Amino acid sequence: MNHETRPPEIGYWIIPEYAGRGITTKAVNVMTKLGLESLGLDIITLRANPANTASNKVAEKAGYTLVGKEVEDDEELNVWSIGKDA
Repeated sequence: MNHETRPPEIGYWIIPEYAGRGITTKAVNVMTKLGLESLGLDIITLRANPANTASNKVAEKAGYTLVGKEVEDDEELNVWSIGKDA
């Protein structure tokens, strides 16, 4: 990944049997802390389909800020971001 053109990104997917238990939010929190504190990243992003309420709630619960939208492969995505100052 070229960090000069696109910041590091976290992605996630969970099988339905484990959804709604907070597992994904906990995992995103751990990965975010690792990236910002241990790896020294300045910013991390994640993207979620606006219709995927659960994924957007994970981003919000993990402290990410909705910073915009983008289109990739004809799909509109919410773009969330968090930085060291968050």
